[in-house]
Amino acid sequence: MRTDQATPLRRWLATLGRRPAHTALAAPCPRARRVAIVSGKGGVGKTNLAGNLGIALSQMRRRVVVVGADLGLANIEVLLGLSPCASLADVLSGDLSLPEVLCDGPAGIRVLPGGAGIPELARLSADEQDAVVALLQQLEASADLILVDTAAGIGDNVLTWACAMDEVLVVTTPEPGAITDAYAMVKVLSQAARCPRLGLVINQATHTSEAASTEAALVRVALRLLGVTIHPYGVIPQDETVQRAVREQVPVLLAWPRSPASVSIRRIAHLLLEREVVVR
Repeated sequence: MRTDQATPLRRWLATLGRRPAHTALAAPCPRARRVAIVSGKGGVGKTNLAGNLGIALSQMRRRVVVVGADLGLANIEVLLGLSPCASLADVLSGDLSLPEVLCDGPAGIRVLPGGAGIPELARLSADEQDAVVALLQQLEASADLILVDTAAGIGDNVLTWACAMDEVLVVTTPEPGAITDAYAMVKVLSQAARCPRLGLVINQATHTSEAASTEAALVRVALRLLGVTIHPYGVIPQDETVQRAVREQVPVLLAWPRSPASVSIRRIAHLLLEREVVVR
């Protein structure tokens, strides 16, 4: 029998099929809105958006949990300047409960660190990935929104997270290669058994008008060729304060709140709250 840090998770998963049948008839409780931040390729600012978007929503009086779901290579805590003593790996090992691993982040957000440098987390089976996503139910009572920062690309673990969400924000830069990968991500999600609502963010734009045209073109192509609607969330301009914030491990929204990038991220947060999504 395989024994590793995910063994307790497999045992917990095995108990799901042994729950009394009457529990399925319980009245559903209101739950948090789940939003994944994904990208077709790395280096487009996905994690930066996830962390700062969480802060913007918290400043708008929403209870926010940010989940580092790049399992085995998490860095959301680094971006936010946190040094957590525990991570999701400790939950999977059975050493700690999920509430014990949650840590306080800037501006009132809560952060669930994903665990870096732990190869077992990046090699979970499909059932194990589903069980990790199911752990989100334990966060429902203490959050209005759960933001999930996934790994880059269209790997199975990313799709598992994305298809369990109410909405997915696809992040890309205006570069042709990044746009192609973003389209590939949209295509894969559109073919999933349960396609979440899709949003698009163009990041690191040198020329915002050109980036906006690229955004509109991608929306049109997805509708015409894939039959899927993408909701545009706008453009975040190239901003030197973002790189300074990354180097200093501080959120740009707090260090430079009036910078062009911060203003754009707050606009995305407002749109996210204005565009209601049916929580299922």
